[in-house]
Amino acid sequence: MEQEKKEKIAVALRDKGVKLPCPRCASANFEVVGQTLLPLNENPNVVNLGGPAIPAAIVACSNCGFITLHALGPLKLMPKNNEGI
Repeated sequence: MEQEKKEKIAVALRDKGVKLPCPRCASANFEVVGQTLLPLNENPNVVNLGGPAIPAAIVACSNCGFITLHALGPLKLMPKNNEGI
């Protein structure tokens, strides 16, 4: 993921007040590591390719690696027509 995209996500999270420490180790240091699509399936035992999904940022604790996901919609960072952020 490009550094510019990581910085946009980090700024959007800060602007939304995301500032609590890691729930696992209490570290205050996090890193945006990438983005993904979270598929929306009515049946979790079936894999659907190309169906509805939620674009999300992947953020990891710099100390213990605990991962959190943040939907890009509320951060106003939704990709447009298969483009990145």
